[in-house]
Amino acid sequence: MKMKHFKDINLISKVLYVISIIILAHTLLTIYNSHMYILSLVTSSRLVVSESILTVITYYINSSLPYAFYSIATFSMGYIINRLNIKNKVEKDIKNDLDDFNKLNEYDN
Repeated sequence: MKMKHFKDINLISKVLYVISIIILAHTLLTIYNSHMYILSLVTSSRLVVSESILTVITYYINSSLPYAFYSIATFSMGYIINRLNIKNKVEKDIKNDLDDFNKLNEYDN
């Protein structure tokens, strides 16, 4: 399997990949902040996790899932744009090769 170099990637895809990484970092920070908030509620005895586990899980999901989705969606857009760019390059290369082949056949005749 060929390894693709970062310099071969389209500029728009690079920007979308970087934005995706930033959003992913924000997602992790949100999960950490949610954890610290839940932990502070538990230490102050205002929340018992075993009694309200559904509320705790819902809080984690509501605070971090949208950002995780945005990160995945942004990465996917960059990937799709990059793959479309590669497909266009391959089609141009094939067309150029066919043109060269046709020119060689004309010279032979």
